[in-house]
Amino acid sequence: MYVLFPEQASANPFAPVLAQLTYAPSHLDASAVCPPRPLEETPIAWVDTPEALTAMASELQGEQHIAVDLEHHSYRSFQGFTCLMQLSSRTKDYIVDTLALRQQVGPALIGIFANPATVKVLHGADHDVLWLQRDFHLYLVNMFDTGQATRVLSYPSNSLAFLLEQFCDVKADKRFQLADWRARPLSPEMLDYARGDTHYLLYCFDRLKQELVNLGDQVRGAAVVSVYAHVCMCVCVHVCARQESMPSYVPAYTRNPSCYAHVKSNNCYASIGVHVSQMSA
Repeated sequence: MYVLFPEQASANPFAPVLAQLTYAPSHLDASAVCPPRPLEETPIAWVDTPEALTAMASELQGEQHIAVDLEHHSYRSFQGFTCLMQLSSRTKDYIVDTLALRQQVGPALIGIFANPATVKVLHGADHDVLWLQRDFHLYLVNMFDTGQATRVLSYPSNSLAFLLEQFCDVKADKRFQLADWRARPLSPEMLDYARGDTHYLLYCFDRLKQELVNLGDQVRGAAVVSVYAHVCMCVCVHVCARQESMPSYVPAYTRNPSCYAHVKSNNCYASIGVHVSQMSA
């Protein structure tokens, strides 16, 4: 159910948190690098029912890092819509059918996406952030953009394909970059393509963060913070400004203070210097 709140259309409910977000030492530490498991040895879950979505959310609760990507369809569509969401932990990959679960994705994942204790890793996240907010009213608190990291490090290319080849010796198959992601069932090749966008991303994150720390800034971890901070600014300012051109519909569940209860539980913000009272509900 969606409720019209025109005055709320361009307001990020987590703007106060983003504006004052600080980072725990674990977010800046680059000592641990965890190579990705081979695809054939990694479990994968196709999530297309509310029960499977609930199970996935439960499995991802408490993860320190989660890789996220979206597949979007915009051909002959005024605004487009999200067809698929890919998520990966260190041990498992998930592909979510957001066409089948459009109304359920937001309530199921808001506690994970808004939890600053979990770093959400994306590559070139500008559009993904907009689509998450528009289609699911999901807001990211504590996100690392590997694409922005490559810019800070002055890489010759900022593409994900370059990172996969550089760090994982994987040649990205871009045949499906402009595929029709509305199709069901998805072919095995399309599923492999979608999965590959997040399966290796946490390892790329580890390697990039290590290089950022090794830049030799006077303040340890300053380069890492600059990547976090750039994304924080993008989400809090740039994206909110662009939201004004979107439909002024706010999911009813986000107007209920209880929807933030599991985010606020156990005072998960205290460890990074943010008070839960700063969250708007």
